[in-house]
Amino acid sequence: MPKPVVAAVQGAAAGFGLSLVLAADLALAAEDAVFTSGYIHLGTSPDGGMTATLARVVGLKQAAELMLLGDRFDARRALELGLVNRVVPADALAAEAAALAERLAAGPTHAYGRTKALLQATLGDAFDAQLRRETESFAACAATEDFAEGCGPFSKSAGPYSPGNEDTMRSDRRLWRAVLIALVGAGALSGCYYDAYTGYWRPYPWYYPMPGVIRITPTPPPPPPARSAGGIPPPPAGYPLSRDGSAPNAPVQRAPLPPPS
Repeated sequence: MPKPVVAAVQGAAAGFGLSLVLAADLALAAEDAVFTSGYIHLGTSPDGGMTATLARVVGLKQAAELMLLGDRFDARRALELGLVNRVVPADALAAEAAALAERLAAGPTHAYGRTKALLQATLGDAFDAQLRRETESFAACAATEDFAEGCGPFSKSAGPYSPGNEDTMRSDRRLWRAVLIALVGAGALSGCYYDAYTGYWRPYPWYYPMPGVIRITPTPPPPPPARSAGGIPPPPAGYPLSRDGSAPNAPVQRAPLPPPS
């Protein structure tokens, strides 16, 4: 979309939630916010454009560490990595995000859209192709035993309700929501692409070729050169001709010699 997007992060930004933070133009985080890619603990690869946006923000080495290890980190660490623009107290997050949104709304909205389109154009078509690759990789990982084992602990960790495990159940519900958002987001983004000129996500038309597939139409070989009645090929185009229309220095058809007597 051409409008600036402001993300206000409070609580856990895990999985696809972290992808949404990376996709926002500006991000504010509460001091108690927690971040993690989380996909590796489910036995699957990231999606939502994380492999493109995270590596672009923090670099390949840092992105590999965050995605392969899946460790949690706090808001201060997110600020150091460049994932968020500011860290504010938790009780002031809503007010700070609203003030920033009002400031943007009062600015040159048309210039905002053009600036966003130019920033997105620096990625070219590589981002759209990466979304497709992420969807294919996520689907392939979801069919493995590692994915089934990774999802198992989430369904068993909460246990029956009791007043003593409310925090655990609340944490598990947040992680499950992140998993569901990741699954839904993977399906939604698999059939759309980002239009850098308008700033909108658009669905792929049914006739659009898959990224990375080049359709080549074979070219038929040229026809053989025409020959005259005498078996001599005509002169090439632009070749100088004599007055009678024949090519100079062309072979002369002679009558066969009579047989010896």
